[in-house]
Amino acid sequence: MEGIELIKFFNENSNGITAFAAIGALIISAMAIKRATNDNRKQVLAHKIEEIYELLVSLTAEYVSLYSVYKHLEESNNIELENKARFNLKAHFFDLNGKLKEKINLDDLIKKSRRLNILANTYLNGEIKFDIICFSQILIAILFVLKYEDIKQREPEFNEPLPDEDTMYHLSEGFTHKLVIEIGYGNVNKGFLTYRNTTFKDKIKAISQSILRKQTTTH
Repeated sequence: MEGIELIKFFNENSNGITAFAAIGALIISAMAIKRATNDNRKQVLAHKIEEIYELLVSLTAEYVSLYSVYKHLEESNNIELENKARFNLKAHFFDLNGKLKEKINLDDLIKKSRRLNILANTYLNGEIKFDIICFSQILIAILFVLKYEDIKQREPEFNEPLPDEDTMYHLSEGFTHKLVIEIGYGNVNKGFLTYRNTTFKDKIKAISQSILRKQTTTH
């Protein structure tokens, strides 16, 4: 098509071309908005899962102190023990719990545990969702027992004794590993354990030996 004919073509079809271009622009714009929306949703989800991760780690650490006090009240309810032993255990519990309340804000931990529950219920799916909701209920149960100094506060969700700190730690460790995969950081840790147990520890050993040699030569 020669130049004059090309100009004539555009003049005759300018309205159609303009409309077509406008439609194309709208489609591209819609695709861009959809892509941006999906990206924003992914960012929000990633942020919330990171918050769940942080709450899990911090509350698991707090559970150690909570359980060290709680277990005395639980043991004092053992009907197989003599009355004097049960009385002493309960008295020890009240003493420890008073000191605990001076150091730890139980209401703040209750809020964090409820926040964990809400986030898991809203942003997670499948087994990990139910796991973390149950985990948060254990945290809330032990916190209410300590706040009101009444073992029945763990009911009706938990009629049995609450898990010890080691069990909670192993549960939390499994959950955080799943969250790392959920958020898409799983590949970052691929081969990590092998690297840590070989290359990294070799670096530590080499540095330690170097420092030791320097200390030996200076004395």
